[in-house]
Amino acid sequence: MIYRLIILTGDRRGEQITVTEEPMTIGSGATCDVRIIDPEMAQTHAEITHQPGGPTIHDLGSMNRILVNHREVRQSVIKHGDLVELGRTRLLVQAYVQAEVEAGEEGERRRKWRPVVIGVAVLLLILLIPLTCRWRPAVPPPPVPVSVPTPPPRIKVVPGAPQASRVVPPVPAPPTASNAPVQSVVPASNSVPRPVAEITQGSPTGQVAARIVSGSNAVTSTTTADVATAAARYPAHDEGAERAAQEVELAQAATAVAESKARALLVQVKDHLDEGDLDEAERILTEVFWFRPDFPPALEQRARLLERRGRLGDARRQWESLAALTNAETVALAKAEISRIDAAREAAKPPAPAKRLRIDSVELSKFPETAAFHEMRLLTVRLIPTAEVMPDTGEVKVEVVFYERDAVTGAVAPAPDRGPREAVAVDGAWHEGEAKVVSASYTIPASASTNRSTAFYGYVVRVLHHAVLQDATAQPRDLLPKPVPDAPAAPPREPAGRPGAD
Repeated sequence: MIYRLIILTGDRRGEQITVTEEPMTIGSGATCDVRIIDPEMAQTHAEITHQPGGPTIHDLGSMNRILVNHREVRQSVIKHGDLVELGRTRLLVQAYVQAEVEAGEEGERRRKWRPVVIGVAVLLLILLIPLTCRWRPAVPPPPVPVSVPTPPPRIKVVPGAPQASRVVPPVPAPPTASNAPVQSVVPASNSVPRPVAEITQGSPTGQVAARIVSGSNAVTSTTTADVATAAARYPAHDEGAERAAQEVELAQAATAVAESKARALLVQVKDHLDEGDLDEAERILTEVFWFRPDFPPALEQRARLLERRGRLGDARRQWESLAALTNAETVALAKAEISRIDAAREAAKPPAPAKRLRIDSVELSKFPETAAFHEMRLLTVRLIPTAEVMPDTGEVKVEVVFYERDAVTGAVAPAPDRGPREAVAVDGAWHEGEAKVVSASYTIPASASTNRSTAFYGYVVRVLHHAVLQDATAQPRDLLPKPVPDAPAAPPREPAGRPGAD
C-alpha cells in the first residue's frame, strides 16, 4: 500500500506528497524532506517511518504539538482518512494502490499515441468517400396500383324514421304529410327470402312506421295503415336480442350455482380455521376463488387466514380491498378490522434502540486542479456522542456515497469509483464530550477522459453503530432515500385445473 499526504492549508494547499519507504522528516527547516513554511512549525517537527502496523508519525521534540484527528499525540500510526495537524498546517492521509500509479502512466502513453490514431482514421475516411459515392443501390420500380371493384351496397330507406345503424346512405327526404305514401326500395336479388316486418318507433308523426323487405325488385307504394297491417301479419323478430337475452339468463343461472358452491365450501374453510388446520383451509379457499374470484365472504376468510399465518400486512391490504366495496355492512366490518390490525402491529413493534451518535457538522472543500487530478474534493464529517453510554470501540462506521449528474440526460446516479468503496471505520475509544472526525475524498484522476458528460452533484452520509443507523445527511437533501411503501397483497393463487363437482 502506498500512502500520500495532501496539504489542506497554507500556500501549498492541494499539493500531494508521496510517503517514501525511507524515513521522511517534516518541518520548516531547509534540511527537511518536506519543508513547509509555517511560523508555528519547528525546524524538524515530525518524522514519518514505516512500521509493521503501518506508517507512523513521531514528534521530534518540538515545542508545538502534533494532532491526529484532533487528539494530541507523541507517536501514532496513521491510516487512510486521518487528519494530521502540524502547527497551523493540516495534512490529509490518503492510501492508494500501485494500480493508480500505473493507470497514470498508461494514460500518458495513450495521450502520446492519440494523434497517430486520429491521423490514421482520417486517412481511411478520405479513401472510403470516393468508393461510397460511386456505388448506388438498385431501386425497384414502384408497384402498380390495382383497383378492386366494390359491389354496390344494399339500400333500405324508411321515410320519417330516425337514423339507425341498419339504415345506410340516406335518400332525399319524403313528404311529411301523415297520409303520404311510404316507399321501400330494394335492389334485385336472386333469392326470395321470407318477408320480415321491422318496426321503428319514434317517427316524426308519432305513428309506427314499418319496413317490408322482400326479394322483389319492384317499388311498392303503401299507406301507413297498410304498413301496420303488414307488421301485424309478420311480427318483429331480432335474433341478436333474443340470443343476448338467453345468454343473460344462462349467466345468471351459472352465477347462482357458483355462489351456492362457494358458500358450501366456505363453511368447510371456517371449520378448518377453527381447528387450526390452516393448510387445508387455504386449499379449499383456493377452490372457492376458482368459482367466485371476487366473492366478498371468501375475501373476508382469506384476510383472517393471512392474519392467522402472521402476515398482518397482507391481511390489512385484503381488508382494504373489502373496504372499497359498496355494501355498508362489509365496509364497516373491514374498517374495524383494519383498526384492530394497526393497533396489533403497533404493539408488536420492538422499542427503537437509543441512538448514541449524531452528525455535528459536514464540510466540503474543493481543491485546484493539479497534474495528478482533474478534480478533487474533500468531505470532512464531525461526529459527537449523544448518550451517556459511549459507542463501542470499532463498531462505528461511516458510509459516504458521492453522486454525479449527467448534463445530457439530467440523470443523477452514484459514483462509487470517485470515493470510498466501503464504509470508513472510526477507531479509538470514545470519551464523553469528545468529537471524532472522518474524511472522504472525491477524485477524478488526470488520466480520465476530459470529454465526460457527468459532473459532481452531491453526497449522502450515513452513520452506523452495530449496523444500526444513527444519523444521516445529504446535499442536496432530496438524495436521502424516501420510505418504501408496503407491497400490495398478492392475488389468490389459482388451481392448476378445474376442481371436480361434488
